[in-house]
Amino acid sequence: MDAGIQMIAARALRVKSKRLHWRRRLLKMAVYALMMWLLAGLVAREISIFRLQAEARYLRREIARLREQNAALMEEIRLLHTEEYIEKIAREQLGLVKEGEIPYVTVPAGKPGP
Repeated sequence: MDAGIQMIAARALRVKSKRLHWRRRLLKMAVYALMMWLLAGLVAREISIFRLQAEARYLRREIARLREQNAALMEEIRLLHTEEYIEKIAREQLGLVKEGEIPYVTVPAGKPGP
């Protein structure tokens, strides 16, 4: 009878060993799955951070460009309030002349006159 008990005990030990093996394996798989999930989250955040940094760089460049444009427009506004600039625009863009001046038009070379 002692041999029967030993066989039963040995079998129970093997079953317990198999259960323990599967539990360890399942635990390892769960840990690996958790690590992959955390890694995927980390990678997603890094990608998001990279995109946000690129957008911030673009916006800083855009702000600098708009500041330069704003400064140029402010200078033009300042010039528009001066008599000299108004006269210059009137002559160049509108073709106006002062009283007593004779207007003339230059014809580009190679084009016949009227």
